[in-house]
Amino acid sequence: MTNASTNDTGPGWQQSMKSRPTVGVPIHETALVRALEGRLSDVYRPGPGRSTYVLLEPELGQGRPDLMLVTISSSTVASFLSRNLRVPSLAAARALDKTLDAAQLGISEGYARSLRKSLTDSGWNDNDVKRYTSAVHDVTAVEAKMSDWTRALRQAIRFKSFVDQAVILMPSERVSKIKMENLEHYQIGLMSSDSTGIRWELKPTEMRTDYANRIWALELLLRGIDRGTAYRFSPTRKISKALRIDSVRLA
Repeated sequence: MTNASTNDTGPGWQQSMKSRPTVGVPIHETALVRALEGRLSDVYRPGPGRSTYVLLEPELGQGRPDLMLVTISSSTVASFLSRNLRVPSLAAARALDKTLDAAQLGISEGYARSLRKSLTDSGWNDNDVKRYTSAVHDVTAVEAKMSDWTRALRQAIRFKSFVDQAVILMPSERVSKIKMENLEHYQIGLMSSDSTGIRWELKPTEMRTDYANRIWALELLLRGIDRGTAYRFSPTRKISKALRIDSVRLA
């Protein structure tokens, strides 16, 4: 969301805006995102042994959705934190895939060797890659718009390949204006919001993204925890900065 004034309108939003000071957020679209944060359990169930983590405005690599949901066990997040396994960039996450050569990574051979050596030196090995990517059960990105569904669709298409599911969120009264066949063609989902809650209008086609993007999603989640723009969702507890950080570190 872009090009309007800012406001303190939801959990973690001030911290998110501090990391993105030059881009405003339309207040009504912010309220949509806040509504989803508060009623996430209406539409999103992580399943036994898993938790849903919410990350505001992640930079996926191509596009910045308003919100990203990562389904993963909290013990895996705690393990990742305790081992301090990090990736400095999306290119580094891709370099963990040793089947890709430098040309496929889009970097020079010298830089590819240097990048892979630095990842090995920092503790990464093949077992870690398999463990952590398999532990990331689902990654969903959400783009919120008040009325311009075509713009929302264009933005969702941009970041779709980086996640398992790409979703548009709009007010319920706008749903009738949307051409569902366009969303179905691009396999984009649709949620609607009104005073009664959040509901699915069209569930997205789930396309499991590659493991580099899953590692990158986990890295972005940890960065969000550090910055106060990510937290573990709980429908029964007030979302606060302390909850966002401590619920991950103490899980």
